[in-house]
This record gives sequence, structure tokens and C-alpha cells, in this order.
Amino acid sequence: MKKLFFIVLLIASSISIHAQNDPEKIDEGNFNYQLMNRLILEKINAKREKLHLPILGPDSILYLAAKNQVDYEIKQDKLTHFQRKNKMGDPVKRVQYYHGDYFTAIAENTAMEFWGKPVMEKDKKLYTYTTYEQLAEALVNGWIHSPPHYQNLSNKVYNSSGIAVAIDIEQKKIFAVQVFGRK
Repeated sequence: MKKLFFIVLLIASSISIHAQNDPEKIDEGNFNYQLMNRLILEKINAKREKLHLPILGPDSILYLAAKNQVDYEIKQDKLTHFQRKNKMGDPVKRVQYYHGDYFTAIAENTAMEFWGKPVMEKDKKLYTYTTYEQLAEALVNGWIHSPPHYQNLSNKVYNSSGIAVAIDIEQKKIFAVQVFGRK
């Protein structure tokens, strides 16, 4: 009887621990950047597949360019495609800085979203994003509903991508940058 009680207690404890460590729920103290980047790329590629376009492969040079830009944006607390430093001034210069001279076409999408607090979106409804999945969906939907960003993500020329995100924990704000390239 004691053995059965111990087994039940062990199972209940493991279920409780698993529920508290839900990998889908945003943990601002231990933000999962890799998961966020992966979900964004998966959602972009799902949209591209629906459009009968080739999926984008991840690229480390484009990631470095995206990471550089998202770090700049979080520091400046604004969305922009440009930087004051001339060598990093625009997406093409950033890719070239990281030795991506072999790319024949480059574009960039940038976005910002909040999590964990109500946000009014373009449809005039309030949303509160609490999971990585919801947040990735909101970021990608923002690009899909913005004609210049949609043009980048649906352009058949691009075959590679680098995605990077940065967070402001105090404001519960995320910046995301996706750099597209053609090898």
C-alpha cells in the first residue's frame, strides 16, 4: 500500500512539475530565443509553401546580420532598417560586413510586439500573447498584412533566411528581424 501511494505521489509530482515548466509559455526569466526563431521561420515557410514557393533555409551569415540589427533596435527602442554606423548602415552593408558578398539579393523585415499584456491589433480586437506560438504568429501576421514586408516573405527570389529576436523584459516587448538572401 505504501509503495502504491509513493508511485501515485511520484506521478502527481512529475505532472505538477511538467505543468509549471510548460515550454510553450513565455518565461521572461529564461526566454527561449531558439524556439522563437524556429517558430517564426516555420510560420514563414508554411506561408511560402501555401504560395507554392520554396522554403527558406537558415543561414548563419544572415542570422548575424539580423542579430546585429535586432540588437541595435532594442538598444534604440525603435524599429528601423538603418543604423548610424556607416559600415552597418543598411541590410546589404550588414550582410557584407559578415562576409556575405556572395548573396545576389537581400531584403529585411523587422517587427515589434508585446506579450503578457493586452494589445489592440489592426482588427481592433484585444489580444494577450502568453505563448511562443502566439507571439510568433502575431509577428508573422504583422508581416503578412504589411505590403512591403509581405513582398519580401513571398518573393520567390529568396532561398535563405536569418532570424533574430531581442526582448525588453520590463516593457514585455519583443523585436524581431528577418534577413532574406539569395545565394
